[in-house]
Amino acid sequence: MRRTFLASTIVASLAGAALAPTVHAQVGIEVSVTLAPPELPLYDQPPMPAAGYLWTPGFWAYASDGYYWVPAT
Repeated sequence: MRRTFLASTIVASLAGAALAPTVHAQVGIEVSVTLAPPELPLYDQPPMPAAGYLWTPGFWAYASDGYYWVPAT
């Protein structure tokens, strides 16, 4: 009797799990900045300190106070 009850409980739980609906959720966040950054400043690229270095130009970043210049390295 116990074996039959145990077997039927296992079969019922597997059947219930197979029929359970799946739930999918999505979250989206969009940020829009309507102000264009200022013009890029013109400056001469310095000489490379040694072979194997790579020049990374500066760029304008945006924060709550507005755009700020991130210098080149």
